[in-house]
Amino acid sequence: MRSNPNLKIEIQGHICCYTESNDHDVSGKRALAVYNYLIKSGIDKKRLKYKSFGGSKPIYAIPEQNEEEREANRRVEILILEK
Repeated sequence: MRSNPNLKIEIQGHICCYTESNDHDVSGKRALAVYNYLIKSGIDKKRLKYKSFGGSKPIYAIPEQNEEEREANRRVEILILEK
């Protein structure tokens, strides 16, 4: 982000194990931790957004079949909004 000062991103938090939940707390905290890290590293917060998806966008169908699939569903993704 330092080498491309026009880059704007959205940090997206996800969780595993269940889709039907109003509890986006864990995925939100996951995305917020990355957001705060980037701000502390000198990235202007105007270039950053973060969003919690909970278990609504799994990579693997829920319930997952093994720990590898659960780990893949527990993630943070970066969406480039502007280059």
